[in-house]
Amino acid sequence: DKIEYPDKMIFDIDPANAEQMHVVLETAKGLHYMLERIGLTPYLLSTGSRGLHIVVPLNRSADYKEVRGFAQMISQFIVDRYHEHLTMEQRIEKRKGKVFIDINRNSFAQTAIAPYSVRALDHAPVAMPLSWDELYHFHPQENTIFNAFMKRKNKDPWKGFFNKKNIGNIADAKQNFLDNIKR
Repeated sequence: DKIEYPDKMIFDIDPANAEQMHVVLETAKGLHYMLERIGLTPYLLSTGSRGLHIVVPLNRSADYKEVRGFAQMISQFIVDRYHEHLTMEQRIEKRKGKVFIDINRNSFAQTAIAPYSVRALDHAPVAMPLSWDELYHFHPQENTIFNAFMKRKNKDPWKGFFNKKNIGNIADAKQNFLDNIKR
């Protein structure tokens, strides 16, 4: 009913190689802290490939341009502080082996991996919703079609994703960011 107004904001943290997983984890931890501090509720998703997605439910009051601009503002703030390890450079050859914070999923008609989607990789890894307590205790491709649902059973770390109390407002979060963090 409001196709130009996204219901989530996504940060895709993508390592250049497997040795950078510690940077991916610390970046996710930093984003989690920052997003909560400005009034948003971030959720964690292992992509089933190499990286992580931080996904934030939104109230659909901001259009794609506003959401992407805000995601870029937050990501650039983090990259500026940790530029030796992180980049927002889209071209792989210009990343110089750094971890890529990708905000491109926050544009109209862009795709992102959905929770529990199977990846077209060896052993069929699954994009797995994770709790924040699981951040340092997982391997990006450990959850497969053979074990993912047995691991979760009745435990869904994304339960309540679209509950009213979890839905973020970009305008409020942006103001909180400008007032409390950016200064």
